[in-house]
Amino acid sequence: MKIEVVSIRLVDPNLESGLRGFADIKLDDSVLLKNFRIIQRQGHLFVEGPQATYKKNGKVIFNDIVNFSEELKAKVYTAILAIFFQEKEKWNETPTPSQ
Repeated sequence: MKIEVVSIRLVDPNLESGLRGFADIKLDDSVLLKNFRIIQRQGHLFVEGPQATYKKNGKVIFNDIVNFSEELKAKVYTAILAIFFQEKEKWNETPTPSQ
């Protein structure tokens, strides 16, 4: 299966939430999956798939929109993180207006 990361959107790395960015992927040039989240917690970087949220009994419930086999999940997440690191390097090299 062909996996293409079509978009990486970085967010401010100073956010306390640990959110570092979003990614969209295309599978086999035909299926577009949007809004994978790139998260950093306790020094570990990982990817979470798109989720729907709703409230039940006052609690927020997260429900995965797409379920992958473990093998495909590893390939997708590895592809996303590889592009994330490339984009992060570009972001870090971009001078701020005060420089």
